[in-house]
Amino acid sequence: MSRFKSARVRQLIFGFYMSCMMSLLMSGVITFMNTGLDGQFVFRWLRAFLVTWAVVFPLSARQ
Repeated sequence: MSRFKSARVRQLIFGFYMSCMMSLLMSGVITFMNTGLDGQFVFRWLRAFLVTWAVVFPLSARQ
């Protein structure tokens, strides 16, 4: 694998992990602040996470 491809793969992997962690934490905090903790919290959090991750990953992995 060329050096350019290797660097690009590392950048995509880092962007994937960074966007997952950032989206997971921020969507959880904001969902908790807006709706509180009840029986449906996890489902609302997962839904918010998927939406935010779909926005954050392309933005963090681009270049």
